[in-house]
Amino acid sequence: MTRGRRAYGLLAVLAAVAAVACAPESAPSPASDAGRAAPEGAGGEMPPGETGGDGTGGGDLETDESAICPDAGEAPVEPFVTIGTGTSRYETLSAGESMDIIQGPQGGYHVWGALRAGGIDPHGVTLNFGLYLGEKLVAEAHYEDDLVPTQMPEAPYEYTRVAVILIENDPGAVTDRPARLTVELVPADGPPLTDEVEVRPLCCH
Repeated sequence: MTRGRRAYGLLAVLAAVAAVACAPESAPSPASDAGRAAPEGAGGEMPPGETGGDGTGGGDLETDESAICPDAGEAPVEPFVTIGTGTSRYETLSAGESMDIIQGPQGGYHVWGALRAGGIDPHGVTLNFGLYLGEKLVAEAHYEDDLVPTQMPEAPYEYTRVAVILIENDPGAVTDRPARLTVELVPADGPPLTDEVEVRPLCCH
């Protein structure tokens, strides 16, 4: 084999390894399995004078996937928002769950809203919370702020302690009735994201 053919053959091997490393999960071909399983002296040796990728002359070619595929790693999180409640930390709300109506220090009433989100720029977002009885908006809150990072890759950002304030300041008109707590999150770099959950507000704490 000439020097030119040997160089071309090594490039072909590297290209094949890169294609396998960067491809989605799939079953290896029988040919590639056979090549990896071939023992020394049984067709798995490099021709005399040729070397492997590490310069040792071995037939096994070890590769660094991160070098071949610079984008290899965790898949990006799809944009999402999930509504919840909580003050010092996010708490999940299940459908039909009760939540307290709180009387604030200035005499107004509210429920606590919160959210988790991902797949977006967390800076300079607009948050619109609402509480609905049927189609009637009975409480609301509007914020412009940055989301807070978490330690969870599946939910990298959150925002808590949102006072969703009753518009008519009449908790009796809302208490123990089925309602919908909603959120609209508007990122600076993308379309709005929304979520909602059925709740039953209970007065009063």
